[in-house]
Amino acid sequence: MLRNNGLNQEIDGNVLRIATQDTLKREADQRRDLLKAQSDAIETVTATRVLSYAKADSMVVTMKNF
Repeated sequence: MLRNNGLNQEIDGNVLRIATQDTLKREADQRRDLLKAQSDAIETVTATRVLSYAKADSMVVTMKNF
């Protein structure tokens, strides 16, 4: 019945939402764009650590903390 009328469903928790396919697609695109903008807004931090006479095997645990 939904397909015959150009509608689609979306389940969010315990809520069943029925809307047109275009509306649901547009909202999904807006959510994706918002998440991308939020992730781009976070400033990237670069840290440099100088290691002297350290073996890579022994530094794995230390480097995972960073």
